[in-house]
Amino acid sequence: MGVELAATTNFTFLTGASHPEEMVERAAELGLDAVAVADRMSLAGVVRAHVRLKEIAREDVARKAPNITGRDVVDHARRIRALTRTDPSSRLQEPLPDTAEPAPETYRSIPRLIVGSRLAFADSAVELVVLVPDRPAYAALSRLLTLGKRRAEKGRCTLFLDDLADYGAGLLALAVLPDPMATPAATASEGPGSPSAEGASGAGGSGSSGPSGAAAHAGDLGRIARHVAYLGLLAAPAYDGRDAARLAARAGEAQALGLPLVAAAQPLMHRGVRRRLADILTCIRERLTVDTLGTRALPNAERVLRGPEAMARLFAAHPASLAEAAAVAARCRFSLEELAYEYPDEVVDGEAPQPRLERLAREGLAWRYPEGVPAFARDLVERELALIGKLGYAPYFLTVRDIVAFARGRGILVQGRGSAANSATCYALGITEIGPERITMVFERFVSEARNEPPDIDVDFEHERREEVIQYIYERYGRHRAGICATVIHFRSRAAIREVGKAMGLSADVTSALAGQVWGWSRE
Repeated sequence: MGVELAATTNFTFLTGASHPEEMVERAAELGLDAVAVADRMSLAGVVRAHVRLKEIAREDVARKAPNITGRDVVDHARRIRALTRTDPSSRLQEPLPDTAEPAPETYRSIPRLIVGSRLAFADSAVELVVLVPDRPAYAALSRLLTLGKRRAEKGRCTLFLDDLADYGAGLLALAVLPDPMATPAATASEGPGSPSAEGASGAGGSGSSGPSGAAAHAGDLGRIARHVAYLGLLAAPAYDGRDAARLAARAGEAQALGLPLVAAAQPLMHRGVRRRLADILTCIRERLTVDTLGTRALPNAERVLRGPEAMARLFAAHPASLAEAAAVAARCRFSLEELAYEYPDEVVDGEAPQPRLERLAREGLAWRYPEGVPAFARDLVERELALIGKLGYAPYFLTVRDIVAFARGRGILVQGRGSAANSATCYALGITEIGPERITMVFERFVSEARNEPPDIDVDFEHERREEVIQYIYERYGRHRAGICATVIHFRSRAAIREVGKAMGLSADVTSALAGQVWGWSRE
C-alpha cells in the first residue's frame, strides 16, 4: 500500500511548484492508495484535488466502456474543464506548455484524498502536519485555521499550542522537527519555510542535531499529545546523500520520545521537471535572483511525489514507518462529499422557520398587491413555499430577508439579482423587484429538488454604505457565524513576467517591455 501524507502544492504560495490537480493525477499514475494535500496554514488546495480525483474516476470508468478510447475520454474531459472555467484568470492554473504532461491511457489506482494542513506555532519550533479522519475533525481544523487567521494581519495565520486544547481533539498529527543532520548555523541561514530547509527537515525553527535536539522539544510534544487523537513523528528524506544517517537519527528520536515513526516524501513537485520553477518561486519569495539564490536552491529534483516501490527503497531500513503511514491513512475516511448544505434553524418568538417564512411571504404579497393578490401570483408562491419547505431552505430565505429588511429600514439601496429573480417568493419578501407577471424562467432554475443544490441569492448593497450592513450581520449573528468569501490571489500573466524577470536578474525596463507584449493568456 502506497500513501503520501504530506504533499505541498502551489497553494502554499511561492513554495509548492505543482497544482493540486497535478499531485493527485501523479498519485493515480504511481498507484498510490491515498494522498494528503497538506498546505501551510490552509485548506485552499483540497477542493481542486477533490474535483480532479472525481474526474479521474469518471475517466477511468469511461475508458473501460466499449468503443471509447482512453484518448477520447481525456480530450473530452479537458474540453469540459475548459468550458467550465468561467473565470479567465483561472486559465493560469493550467500547466505551462513546456511542462505539461500527457495524461496516461490508464491509471494504476484512484487514490483517496486525505484532507490536511501544515501548522506552525508562534510559541514552538515544532510544526504539525494535521490530517482529518472524519467530519468533526474537519470542522475543528477549519475553526482552528479561522481562529489563527482572525487574530493575525491579512494573509497570515497565528496559532499557539494551547489552541489545540479547543480544536485538536479529533485530529491526527505528525510532528515535524528540525533536521537532526543540520547545524544550527545552517538552519538559521536557510530560514523557516524555505524549500531547502523544508527539504532537509520539513520545518523551520532553530533546530539542533542529535538526540538533544529531540529532547529539547519533548515538552511541546507532550502538550500536543494531550490534545490530539494521534501523534507521530514524521520522517522524510532530504536527498543530500545523508539520508541513511538522517532516517536512523529520526528513528532514534522517535524511540526516545515514545512516538511512532511515520514515513513521507514531503513532495513539493509532482515531477522533477518543476525544479527550476521551484527555484524561481524561492527567488520571488526571498527577493533574490538566480545568481544570488545559493544554498536556498533545491539541491536536486528529488522533492517529488513517489510511488510505493520508490518509498520502499528509501525506507528499506525502516519498514515499520511505511506501515505506520498506511495505518494513519486508513484512519482518514473523511471526504468532501460529506459536506452538505446545513443552515441553522432560528426560532423567533416560538415560530419555526417554515411557518414564519410562509407568513412573511403571504404578508409580502399583500404589500406588493394592495388592490388584491392575483390568483396566479398566490399559486406560484404557494408552490415555491412547498418546495422550499421540502428542501429545508426556509432559514436561508429568512436570513436574507432579515438583512435586506435592515438595509431598507436604514435607507440603504439594495437589490437582489441573478437566479433569485426567478422566484416569486423573493419578490414577496422584498428581496427582488421582479414580479411573477414578469418572470420568464421557471422557479426550478433557482431551486431544484433534482439538482440538489442550495439556492443562490445575490444581493447588491449601496457600496458607500455596505459596511453598515456588514456590521449589522456581525452584531446580529455574531462574528463567529459570519464569513466573507475567501479568495486565493494568484499571479496574472503580466505580474508573473515581471516577477520572474526580477528573479532572472533582468532590468525593470526589459521586464516592463516583455510584460507589455502580453494581451492574453492561453495554453498556446
